Amino acid sequence: MRHRHRSIAAIRVTLASTLLVSSVAAQAPTTPLLQRVAFTTTEGTWVSLDVTRDGRALVFELLGDIYRVPVDGGQAAPLITGRAFQSQPRLSPDGAQLVFISDETGSDNVWIAAADGRNARAVTRLPRSGMLSPAWATDGRSIVVTVTDPHGTRTAELWRYDVASGQGTRLVPNGNGPAQPLVSAPAPGPYSVWPSPDGASLWFTAVTPRPYGSRNGATSALMRVPASGGAAEPVVVEGLPAMKPMLSPDGNTLVYGTVREGKTGLRARTLATGAERWLAYPVDRHQLEARASRDVLPNAAFSPDGRWLYAAFGGKLHRLGVQDGSDTVIPFSADVALDVTPTLRFPQRLATGPVRTRRVQQQTTAPNGQVAFSSLGRIWIADATGAPRRLTTTSRAREFMPAWSPDSRWVAFVTWDETGGALWKARADGREAPVRLTTAPAWWADPTWTPDGRTIIASTAPLRATLMAPPGALPPDAKRAEVPATGGSVRITGPAPRQAAPAPTMGAPLPVPATAAAAPRPFEVSLPRATANGTVVLRGATVITMRGTEVLRDADVIVTDGRIARVGARSATPTPAGATVIDVTGKFIVPGFIDIHAHWGGAGALLQPESTNGFANLAMGITTIRDPQVTPDIFDLANLVEVDGVP
Repeated sequence: MRHRHRSIAAIRVTLASTLLVSSVAAQAPTTPLLQRVAFTTTEGTWVSLDVTRDGRALVFELLGDIYRVPVDGGQAAPLITGRAFQSQPRLSPDGAQLVFISDETGSDNVWIAAADGRNARAVTRLPRSGMLSPAWATDGRSIVVTVTDPHGTRTAELWRYDVASGQGTRLVPNGNGPAQPLVSAPAPGPYSVWPSPDGASLWFTAVTPRPYGSRNGATSALMRVPASGGAAEPVVVEGLPAMKPMLSPDGNTLVYGTVREGKTGLRARTLATGAERWLAYPVDRHQLEARASRDVLPNAAFSPDGRWLYAAFGGKLHRLGVQDGSDTVIPFSADVALDVTPTLRFPQRLATGPVRTRRVQQQTTAPNGQVAFSSLGRIWIADATGAPRRLTTTSRAREFMPAWSPDSRWVAFVTWDETGGALWKARADGREAPVRLTTAPAWWADPTWTPDGRTIIASTAPLRATLMAPPGALPPDAKRAEVPATGGSVRITGPAPRQAAPAPTMGAPLPVPATAAAAPRPFEVSLPRATANGTVVLRGATVITMRGTEVLRDADVIVTDGRIARVGARSATPTPAGATVIDVTGKFIVPGFIDIHAHWGGAGALLQPESTNGFANLAMGITTIRDPQVTPDIFDLANLVEVDGVP
């Protein structure tokens, strides 16, 4: 399957997490609809190539197809096309056959075809593999290739496959440690194999990905192993990292990739003397810090006489003089025609009604059977039969972690917002206003009552300490404190426990009435969604409307009740009566960007949507995120954004 990336943009008023829940109302068609995309290009990205054995033409990959073009440039002719992704072509020693990687079988495998692209067939049929940079053995009877295990160990190995039978033999196992947690890291092991001209050895790149969480970058080194396999030895070259060894036909010159001042280049080394020189600098960025699914650098090729190295970088094909250091761009033009599956689109309109909670947080049961919990940033109370009701009437409450008094008459809780937090109590029947028990803003968590009901024990920390802890984590100097239930001075009793503290055990155990053992039942609560009222006109900006390539200069964007009502040139757009006009001359207005793979981080039990994380995203134009790897409290945070209208 071809891999295509599309930019996604949409307009959101708030920053929130998106929960993707799909349901199919109609049966999908049995045959996918295809769309033909056709265009002409004179450039290519990450192009691997080879040169014909007579030195007259190049074969190269472009957007998953394989083309041929004269070495002096011109119109490229397609050799192998189709919906499969074909890449990294290399010609056999006699020039009669072409090896390449194709996912025609549903997974990367080694394929061969005649030099003109006809009679393609699979040499290997591994079901869940990754393969890259196939190379012919000098006798043309076998192919050496890097094989990765992207769904298992995520490591790389060097294998030899017999062309006639497809039988495989492992030549070089991974010797560079385990794979790193991030799927975007390259698989550790051997890459970029290049058989020596005499057929005695195989040269390759040994890749070690950057250790997860380390500032030290990925490393790579050039290695050499006997063609039949065995112990590998390093090839000592100047500069690190070293990658992509390429030997000239006479075996006297080594070209390899390395890095200087953060940029990648190609160096040529005379093996007899060790003398080195830059052949091309800079070229395309290496892939040691990426997944390297098509090698750490694209494949290049020597001319049969060794005078030239043909390589692709900067979108162009280049002929590099191995001795004189010349660089000649080879112009080409390719007519591309791709059959692709249209992007699936499911239009959705943003909700405007009440915000219904997705989760109940911090549920706790009173001795008399009542239940308290936090949801939507408010404390709720429910008995065995009635619907949940608010404990307080505080607007923008940000109330968390309820705790029942021994007599079931009071609920202690904490608050937390951008100004800090406090410890509170409120009557369970809601007849009186809540009482703040602490004065100075601080971090408070995990309140519990003593059995006599006279004291509330909780964890606390200064506000500055919360800046040194990840969201939801215990601040480094958190303490355990006692606060009189009637209010008064705070007494520190020791360090805060790393987890929520259990209820104190002093005194006799509290009796639990039979009513507390009620059968489980769902709690459903909702609050009105925060909405904007009135009309605002953003005047004078340059607006990228996303209607094709339309860009409007000196435009009006009219927003009514939080919705974009009209976008047009100022001269052609009447100003609504009573609207607030904001001059944004010199600014650019674009739809908000959607980050569909964000790592927001756990929100924790004390939700705070006014975080630096949120404002940093908004400052970069990101108005909607989807975090695929986070705790469920991200949905509580999203609900709170919608309820309180966090910008």
